[in-house]
Amino acid sequence: MMNDLEYFDDDALEKLIADVEQNDLVKAPDRITKNVLAAINLRERKIVEYRRYRLQVGLAIAAAAVFLLVTPVRIAFGSKTMVKPEAPSKESVLEAEKVPSKESILEANKVPSKEEVMAKYDRTFSDNLKRKVEDIIVYIGGSE
Repeated sequence: MMNDLEYFDDDALEKLIADVEQNDLVKAPDRITKNVLAAINLRERKIVEYRRYRLQVGLAIAAAAVFLLVTPVRIAFGSKTMVKPEAPSKESVLEAEKVPSKESILEANKVPSKEEVMAKYDRTFSDNLKRKVEDIIVYIGGSE
């Protein structure tokens, strides 16, 4: 195969060199710069699109994994099937969220009325006042 190549002889080579020196160099077409830059820009755009696609797929996989981990499931022992838990009945939810009545709360806490508190405060205050007065009288030297 190497023998199939033909080389210029000396006269043809000198003629080619003289022709190149006399004539201008061959110019590339004006549109070649635009075409090359457009091809490079297209390649870069495809790379960016591919990276965005990879990011979207990765996020979708992560979201699916989170969804699988967060979804409540119950694994039945002895079998490899996963069973979703049953929804509670309306009665069991209402019973669990049953709010006691106002009367039952007041009966359990035995909150005194305003009159009872005031009467107790007045007695306590008057008893303390009597003791203080008696202490002062004894201190002064009066009778007990």
